[in-house]
Amino acid sequence: MRRSTCLVEPSASYAGEVSNWKFVYTTAINLPKGTRLKFDLQSKNRILDWQTPDTNLKSKGCLIWGILSGDKVLAA
Repeated sequence: MRRSTCLVEPSASYAGEVSNWKFVYTTAINLPKGTRLKFDLQSKNRILDWQTPDTNLKSKGCLIWGILSGDKVLAA
């Protein structure tokens, strides 16, 4: 049975810690052109929740983007 895998580095952090996380997602099959992936932080807009990342690649902080094999950068 084919399965997709996802891992994150680092695998844990402490509350209030500022860091960068690398999420690696490998699909079991090639995705069709136009496929969209959803990254859900499960935030409820509470003060204690995650800060919502920015999708503008020119932003200085709290940014989310994708990198394909071959180092092609995708804006979220």
